[in-house]
Amino acid sequence: MYPSSPILPRSYFLLLLGSIFLTGCSSDEGADAVGASGTPGSTPTAVETGDVTLLLTDAPTSAYDEVNVVAESVTLVGEGAEAQLMKRPAKFNLLDLRNTFCRLSKAKAPVGTYSKVRFRIRDVELVKRKADGTIAEYVIPRLESNMIDLNARTQFAVNRLRNLIVKLDLDADKSLSFDPTTDEPVFNPDATVEVESVPTDTTAAPQEVTQVLMNEQGVARNLLADSFQLCDPALLDDCIQVNVSPETVLMDGQLQPVSIDTIAENTLVQVFGHLDVNTDAIDALHVLQNSSRVATYAGTFSGALVDNAIDFNITAGALADNTYPVSLASMPGIFDSNGNVLDSSALGDGVNAEVIGIVNTFPPPASVTPGVIILSTP
Repeated sequence: MYPSSPILPRSYFLLLLGSIFLTGCSSDEGADAVGASGTPGSTPTAVETGDVTLLLTDAPTSAYDEVNVVAESVTLVGEGAEAQLMKRPAKFNLLDLRNTFCRLSKAKAPVGTYSKVRFRIRDVELVKRKADGTIAEYVIPRLESNMIDLNARTQFAVNRLRNLIVKLDLDADKSLSFDPTTDEPVFNPDATVEVESVPTDTTAAPQEVTQVLMNEQGVARNLLADSFQLCDPALLDDCIQVNVSPETVLMDGQLQPVSIDTIAENTLVQVFGHLDVNTDAIDALHVLQNSSRVATYAGTFSGALVDNAIDFNITAGALADNTYPVSLASMPGIFDSNGNVLDSSALGDGVNAEVIGIVNTFPPPASVTPGVIILSTP
């Protein structure tokens, strides 16, 4: 399954942990709410509910190539009331979410005031890979704590006329440590939360949530000229709509531009774009067909852009401490972590970034063909 060239294959579709299915970031429509009694179950019809969208991101880390986490539950906690935002566990690789977000769930919660977000983790696995993509190390760290309570800056409300946006930032680097006696890896979740809301009433004055760059992977289904459904590969009825415009760039597995009518049904794709919180759809900026050769590399650009190419120093993973020229001839998408579209002038000496692309080692000299370049948050 792995190519012979030195790459770091994406892991959304590679590793399964026990009986937990690999969801990447699932879209749990209609997750059961938990009422004032704290007993899980369907929300009573007498209880008003509002929409809650749960987003997840991660800060960069360099200790491992994959940090795969199984999220057990995410719960809003208020005075005498709780609201469960996930109806099933979800597994994801935190390192796929450096400088980007995915939608972990979309749920209904009882109207009311809440003060914290409770995040429970079931399992964690750490993976290091060799340059050829094979596993060099697989570790189940000791879970120091499987729960963390995150306090928002202020109390927040679920309102039937608004969509609450909950952004979780689970920092893999700060969560990982090593026992000084045994050198055993320890995972103690370190996270922050931000909460915003936007009106769902279409007659209300428009209000946008702070823009972020979404990074979703899944199976493309029901492809039309201007949209398709992005579905969980394990639960094909669990989908989110992706809108495609004339400005959307679509690339095949070799990172060559293609049109949407060349993408086959049930093809694995990776979508970068903006989440429309009112319609619950992703407005796509860039779409990459899945390929075992396409991987994500963390590093720093050096020098200046010369002849449409610039050097890139890989700083994490199996190819760390290697420098490759990145050619922009393929017209990659260049974005910051807020999803703003940039041009090549944003690349220069000392700029940190994630490059999603292909490392070519033959014929020499080695180089990187990028599909998407995401500048890291300072």
